[in-house]
Parts: sequence; structure tokens; C-alpha cells
Amino acid sequence: IRELDELTKILLTLGNTGKDEHINDLSAQLRAVNEELWDIENFKRSCEHTQTFEQEFLRAARDVYLKNDVRARIKRDINQRTGSTIVEEKSHK
Repeated sequence: IRELDELTKILLTLGNTGKDEHINDLSAQLRAVNEELWDIENFKRSCEHTQTFEQEFLRAARDVYLKNDVRARIKRDINQRTGSTIVEEKSHK
């Protein structure tokens, strides 16, 4: 919520009324990857419920971190383009 509030204020200050095509494109990409992540998580919950942990479950588990990496790149790009003080940082060993 904090991040969304800050980005909304920045866009209003910049006078962005939805006309910045690049930000609009990044927002659409972010929404799409979020929807994919929600679907993957729902699938994993279904597998947990039925105790079905076969190849599809393993692929879904792997997809989560791959999609989260894409999500982080999109969010970082949005934050950089808007001058946000929030910086998306992911660090994995």
C-alpha cells in the first residue's frame, strides 16, 4: 500500500493523467505478471489440498520465482521512471 500511495502521488505531481504510454505499458505488464502469479499460487494451493505433487506442481513452484524476478524488474523500472524513492531490490543466494 505504501508503494502504491507514493507512486500515485508522484504521478499526480507529474501531471500524469494516463497519457504516459511507457508507464501505462509497464503497469499493464505488472498487472499481467501479478495475475499469472495469482493463478500459479491458486494452482499450488489446489495441489496442496489434493496432496498432488507431480511434475506440474514442480513446474509451478519454479515459475513462482521466475515470475517474481520479472515482476521485480518491472517494478524497478516503474520506480526509476517515476523518480520514486522506493527501490525494488531482490537478493538471493
